Amino acid sequence: MKYGILVDSGGIIIDDSAIKNTNIHVIPLHVILGDKTEFLDTPENIKKYDVFTRVSNKEEITTSMASPGELEVKYDEMLKKYDHILHITITPNLSGMKDVALMVTQDEKYTGKVTVIDHFTAANGIKYLALKMDEMIKSGITDLEEFKKIADVASDKIFLGLIPGDIKKLHRGGRGKGALISLLKFVKTKFLIRWGEKPKNIGISRTLKGIIEKTMTAGHKMSGDDADIILVSTIQTDPAYIELAKKEIQQRGFTYTQENIPSIYGCHAGTETLGVIMIPNEIKKSN
Repeated sequence: MKYGILVDSGGIIIDDSAIKNTNIHVIPLHVILGDKTEFLDTPENIKKYDVFTRVSNKEEITTSMASPGELEVKYDEMLKKYDHILHITITPNLSGMKDVALMVTQDEKYTGKVTVIDHFTAANGIKYLALKMDEMIKSGITDLEEFKKIADVASDKIFLGLIPGDIKKLHRGGRGKGALISLLKFVKTKFLIRWGEKPKNIGISRTLKGIIEKTMTAGHKMSGDDADIILVSTIQTDPAYIELAKKEIQQRGFTYTQENIPSIYGCHAGTETLGVIMIPNEIKKSN
């Protein structure tokens, strides 16, 4: 059994070098401008349409899932190379992509050939789940249940603490409503939202220092003390703001790496969005 992995651009930036020489493939979501111009969520298009400047200017930007037809084309393309596809969609609380995938896989030509993975991991955490599955494939694991089990571990232990740059924009977009509705009365306040099956507000602070402290405490409680720490931001987050976050993490004695977050998070949460992701031992690659 030869497995391939499909992830959408809500979990992996399409040109991410980490997925080179892997069994991981990416299907782009869609970005829609206020004038109804629609295009694929690729790094080239995000730059071409100056998406994050538009977000900063408070223009209406929305996103949408890939179409059933696009997904069929991708499945058919991958099944020329693989016997079975593990499809890790963006989570249902962010997009309808999972519902589209489940609908498409009802076609008998995909019976026994595509598994839509249940999970509640988000953003770059999806990438690390995919990389772990790729490592399992390369080690010779063929039992589908083993892949489902590691997805359950990821849901339980990968921490994503999102610090939205624009809480009102995130609320207007319909993401994380339950976590946000009570926060809209606050101004000039930073919020920490843990993204999971149900997004949850777990911290409020007037300062970045205070919110980073809450982030590290919550993250280690969920992922363990030896988890890898990743600081994520949009491609247009103010470098000075990122440096402040780095300083606060370093002053607490933690090491970390830094990555860009997939574009849709900036589209919905604002360009000044930051996040801290923690990857537990069970999901870390062994090499």
